[in-house]
Amino acid sequence: MLGIMIFVELAVLVAVVFGFYRLRQWLGYFREENTRLAVQHSDELKEVQARVKDLQWQVDLWEQRMARWDDPRRLIWPEPVHLDRRLEALAEVAARPMAVVTEELRAFLHAVQPPDAASGAYLAEHRERLAFTLAQVPPGGKRALELGTYGVMAAAVERVFGYIAVEGGDQTGAGEMQVAIAGQAPFRLPMQAFDAERDRFPYSDDSFDLVLACEIIEHFVTDPMHCLLECRRVLRDGGTLLLSTPNIASHTAIGRVLQGCEHPNLFPLYSRVPAHRPHVHEYAPYELATALQDAGFELVRIATKRAANFSSVEWVTPLLEKFRFPTLLRGEQLFVVAVKRAANPTVRYPAYLYEAADPISE
Repeated sequence: MLGIMIFVELAVLVAVVFGFYRLRQWLGYFREENTRLAVQHSDELKEVQARVKDLQWQVDLWEQRMARWDDPRRLIWPEPVHLDRRLEALAEVAARPMAVVTEELRAFLHAVQPPDAASGAYLAEHRERLAFTLAQVPPGGKRALELGTYGVMAAAVERVFGYIAVEGGDQTGAGEMQVAIAGQAPFRLPMQAFDAERDRFPYSDDSFDLVLACEIIEHFVTDPMHCLLECRRVLRDGGTLLLSTPNIASHTAIGRVLQGCEHPNLFPLYSRVPAHRPHVHEYAPYELATALQDAGFELVRIATKRAANFSSVEWVTPLLEKFRFPTLLRGEQLFVVAVKRAANPTVRYPAYLYEAADPISE
C-alpha cells in the first residue's frame, strides 16, 4: 500500500512539473509573438498582450505553489484551509538556545533537604524542571523576587547565582521561610503575604533585577494581567521575568482532545485542600507570549520541554506533520524569559484573555 501511495505521489509530481515546463514554453512563445506583432499588427498585439499577462499570472501562481512543495505529501494532503500561522511569529525567538543546567546547580538541588515527605516527593518529581528553569536566571543581578515560593528556587538564586537580596511572595503568610541545605547554613527567605492577581505587590517600583513567576499563572481565577503588570512595575527597566507553566497546546493536550477521554489540561484535577487552587487556565505558547508583550515585556527566549510519563508525542507528532500543522513548541512544559521595556505600551484587558466589560456590573 505504501509503495502505491509513493508511486501516485511521484506520478502527480512529474505531471505537475511537466505541465509547469509547458506553461513556461507557451509564455516564451507569446512573448516572441508580442515582439513581432508590435511591428506588424497593433490590433492583434492587444490580444497577445492580454494572453501574456494571463500566462504570467499563472506562472507566478505555480512558482509560488511549487516553492511550497518540498514534500510530495502536500500533493495528496493540501494545506489546511483554516491553518492559523500566528505561531510562526515565535519561530525566531524559539530558535534561540536556552541556557544549560550546570553540575553546580544540579548538585545544589540535590543538597536541599525538604522538611517533610510530601515536599521531598514533589522536589524529586520536579527537580529537572526546576533545574532547567533556574539555568535561565541571568547572572550579575542583585535583588530577586519569587512569587508562589516554597524556598528552593529562591535559595538557588542566592547560593548558586550570587544574588544579594532574595525575597518571597505568597498569599499563605508573611514572616521568614527556612530551607535546609546539606553542608551549608540554612537559607532564610523573608516573606510577604499578598494575592498576586488582586493585590498591589508590597514593593516599590523598579525594586528587582529578577522576578520568578513559576507554575502560578495557570492557577489565577480572574486577573492574570494584574500579576504580569505588577511584575513589570517592580522590575527595573531591563530586568528579567522568568515564567514557567504547563502548555495547553502540547502533544499530550492534543492527544487527549483527539482521544476524547481526558481533559487537555496537563493537570486537570481538583484539590481536596480548599486553599489549593486547581489549574484554571493553562496557556498556549503564542497566547502567553502575546500577554507578556501586552504587559510591556520583550521576549528573549521561549521553549518547551517534554514532561516525564507522557507518551502522546509518539503518535501526535507524525499526525501533525502529515496534515502540516505546526510542530513548534509542543512540549508539556512551557518556559519564557522576558525583559521589562519601560517604553513599551501595555494593554490592561486584552480581548483574547478577557470578555467584554459588563456595563451593569461595572
